[in-house]
Amino acid sequence: MIRVAYVLAVIIAPLSAEAQSFVSDSSFCGQDVNDIIDAGHAVMTATTLDAPEWFCEWNDPVSIMVGTDAYQTTIGYCSGSDQVWPSVMTFVTDDYEPDILRLYTSDGEGIPQIFSDCGGN
Repeated sequence: MIRVAYVLAVIIAPLSAEAQSFVSDSSFCGQDVNDIIDAGHAVMTATTLDAPEWFCEWNDPVSIMVGTDAYQTTIGYCSGSDQVWPSVMTFVTDDYEPDILRLYTSDGEGIPQIFSDCGGN
């Protein structure tokens, strides 16, 4: 179910969102989404995050550029284990980690999830 939602999100997402993806382990850049998730890692596009046990979707596509000092905050929801909860997501990039995007969520503990930029892969 979660993977189907991810595939649908990628198909209907704008071209620019499809072109940029992020993974929680950079060694998985360019690999199949299902293989990444089956290996226990997360995949993020401009509007979704898909992980082994949960899925998130937010309202405004991430439009900040990695490698710049920027942040973007949006609202959305996450689901997993037959539960759905609202979430505020803040995406942060900076120029001293040019290929990294950090994701902070309102339901987290103030520790970001780190994603590597896979570019067009």
